[in-house]
Amino acid sequence: MRQIRDSGRIPLIDIGTVDLIRRGRIQICPAIDGFFENGVRFADGRQQRFDAVILATGYSPQAGELVPEVAGVVDARGTPNTSGRESAAGGLYFCGFRVAATGMLREIGLEAKRIAAGITRKSDTTG
Repeated sequence: MRQIRDSGRIPLIDIGTVDLIRRGRIQICPAIDGFFENGVRFADGRQQRFDAVILATGYSPQAGELVPEVAGVVDARGTPNTSGRESAAGGLYFCGFRVAATGMLREIGLEAKRIAAGITRKSDTTG
């Protein structure tokens, strides 16, 4: 509980991700320089289209570096102000940033379901 209060962190357990990376099922990409309407521009100048982008920020969130032009999305530590629901910037979702003593993997699962339901509701109303 002290670690949660003092640093906002809980250790995570690898559930097979490293193996999927080694087998090429998950691809690690270079640093992101910016986003465009349907994709990403990497630091090496290459651009690639994506339907969705999942960013792993490591042990220190610093999510503000990913969206510096969007005010009010993160707090002073770089942690998103919302996790598991749409942020103040429409269409931007963060998952796994709410530190819960009941377990991060449990919380991530709950947040992912809320995000998916929100996206589904949005697509149902927009066509």
